[in-house]
Amino acid sequence: MSTFDKLVAETVRRPAPRTFKLKPEHFTESWSNRPKSVIEIGLRVPGEKEYRTASMEAEKAQGEATNKALKDPDLASRAGELGIKVYNEKLVSFVVARGVCNQLNVTLPHPYFELPDDEIPLALTSRAIKQIFDEIERLAIDQSPVMAEATEIEVLELAELLAIDDPFENLDAAKRSRCQRYLKLVLDTLRE
Repeated sequence: MSTFDKLVAETVRRPAPRTFKLKPEHFTESWSNRPKSVIEIGLRVPGEKEYRTASMEAEKAQGEATNKALKDPDLASRAGELGIKVYNEKLVSFVVARGVCNQLNVTLPHPYFELPDDEIPLALTSRAIKQIFDEIERLAIDQSPVMAEATEIEVLELAELLAIDDPFENLDAAKRSRCQRYLKLVLDTLRE
């Protein structure tokens, strides 16, 4: 960032809409710069361009992983599954790297991560990365003008649907998982 950009960013100081406390246990044992105490990071929702870049990077990683697995007789039968796993990991990691910011100014990177795209996948455990991703996803939902709020009637309809044996029976695995994640978000929020 140029000096001019830094000056402009500082004059339009806007705190991060959400923060996350990184504890030492969120860091991998192998990370040489592992902190001794909690570090507070800011979170923001990456822009549409960043999501497109993340998708392209994830697709590239998926293709490479699938091709590599196809060449290995022990992994060839699981090549598609391994490719999807790599895609998801790369996408989540990239979104987290782009969503972490300075907690006092959303326009600035967090000072702990000078190169977040490179450092976050190495510094943080996969569990920590997933937790931060979930927080960014929640923030996106909270801020979205597109996501309509459920009406009282819709809440009652949802309760009726959830009362049947398997309300997700006719959904594919991805949609089932998405529904269950959103319901977990609702449950966690109501428990607070």
